[in-house]
Amino acid sequence: LTFEAFDECSEVDISVELDADYAGVPTSFERTRFLTTSEVVANGDDTYTVRLSGIPVGNHALRIRAGDGCGNFDVDILEFCVTPDKAPTPICIQTLTV
Repeated sequence: LTFEAFDECSEVDISVELDADYAGVPTSFERTRFLTTSEVVANGDDTYTVRLSGIPVGNHALRIRAGDGCGNFDVDILEFCVTPDKAPTPICIQTLTV
């Protein structure tokens, strides 16, 4: 996942929090953990890439908090869904094959 965060006057301080089973309510991140600098990589062009593995199938979200050197900050929720990596299994009903 990639997102953008920038400030015209100072460095941007980023913190990213993962909710592993996001229920769609931005104020209630229930099962959260902060991501490390190895999981959130600055690309050098005001964009950041989040690299995660082992995330279970389901709806999840990242809460991204970006702040500048003056104490200003903004928060955004980046929702994503992990789907099974297995292809559908063909089913045979009498002589019909799907």
